Amino acid sequence: MKEVKFSDKVYKTDFKVKSLGYGCEEVDQFLDEINFNIVKLEREIQRLIEQNSDLERSKAMLEAKNKDLVKEICSLKAQNFIPSTSNANYSNMEILNRITSIEEMIQRLLDKKD
Repeated sequence: MKEVKFSDKVYKTDFKVKSLGYGCEEVDQFLDEINFNIVKLEREIQRLIEQNSDLERSKAMLEAKNKDLVKEICSLKAQNFIPSTSNANYSNMEILNRITSIEEMIQRLLDKKD
């Protein structure tokens, strides 16, 4: 079923003229004012619907990115890139190996960005 905008219905509606009825010009002017406001509201509704769709897409993209980052953090923890604070006795060689690993990881992330 085809959706008919309310503004179109107001604009296209005709009334029968009776001898003791309201003045046609006044009624037409009043309906024009109502129709103008309805058109504005319909446009605003459409704009908000589109804005909502854009926000939903952005939300989905951010949720996916967050999920990827959580996986990456878990992976880094598993590879011991993120040291725990409970074991602070590292040899110089262990520290150098960790720094090298972190540098490599950062380089891979930078390469991914480009």
